[in-house]
Amino acid sequence: MPASMPMDDDLACQRFYDARYASGYMEEWPARRVARVREIIADLGLPAKGTAVDFGCGNGVFAAVLRDSLPGWRIVGLDVSRIAIANARRTVLGCEFHHLDESDTRTPGESRGDWVGEADLLFTHHVLEHVRDLDRCWTRMAGLMKPRSWMLHVLPCGNPGSFEHRLCSLRADGIDAQAGGRFFYEDPAHLRRLQTGDMVRWAGRFGYRVARAYYGHHQVEAVDWLSGNGVRFVLDLCDPTKAVDAKAARELTKIRRRLLWMALVKRLARDRRMWMQPLAVPAKWMTNRWAQAANREWQQMRDDPAGSEMYLAFRRD
Repeated sequence: MPASMPMDDDLACQRFYDARYASGYMEEWPARRVARVREIIADLGLPAKGTAVDFGCGNGVFAAVLRDSLPGWRIVGLDVSRIAIANARRTVLGCEFHHLDESDTRTPGESRGDWVGEADLLFTHHVLEHVRDLDRCWTRMAGLMKPRSWMLHVLPCGNPGSFEHRLCSLRADGIDAQAGGRFFYEDPAHLRRLQTGDMVRWAGRFGYRVARAYYGHHQVEAVDWLSGNGVRFVLDLCDPTKAVDAKAARELTKIRRRLLWMALVKRLARDRRMWMQPLAVPAKWMTNRWAQAANREWQQMRDDPAGSEMYLAFRRD
């Protein structure tokens, strides 16, 4: 993987993502995440018919979610990667997909004009942290929308108070202010980590106001996710030699022990060797319990903005 995404060349950016999607990038998402998006879409109370745009659709996983959640709607997927668009056209039926050329200043689809300015809902899922030029991105998204319309954006959240934010604050290199508040362990293609206020200001420039705001990854879910990235990831994540001071080093060591234990249990749960099954069975039970606890946390705390993932629905009347 490249150390970072090319930031000052549109064509290089498109090639970067073509290479990723050619290697199986984002081919699927956990069922829990998909179900959560379905739940939020249902909560919007949208009409029986309309046009929805999946902006930055990738392989079309969430275009399919939109299709299934909004029967009777036209679903249009857009992405900068031609490889992703080809994958989506091949695997996702009942939707249409178009290449989004970042070097073209026109609104995508402008030459046909059959749906530009006619979208009732625009959806992004972990897209806005990747785009090079937020101003251009928001302008293009707004150009697709009806005067009365919805936007639903799902993305990493930089609000203070989450477990991940606190953990990063323990490290001298934990939060990169030069990179828009990006957490040190994030995908190198992430260019920023926005806060709720940032999103509200951007949406407000185009006449949108917050209609729903949900948050995940408070603590239980964050711990479950971080530990699922493996032992090496955990060791690097909680390296006490990177701490801001001695107190922070002790706290990182404490967190490391907890996450290492969980990472090892999850490794056991994935072990399919017959002779390991006596250990794998209880390990699977434990990982299921952690997942259930994460789901309960979502239901109980999704209105709390101190989460490291946000689901923000905006409406323009």
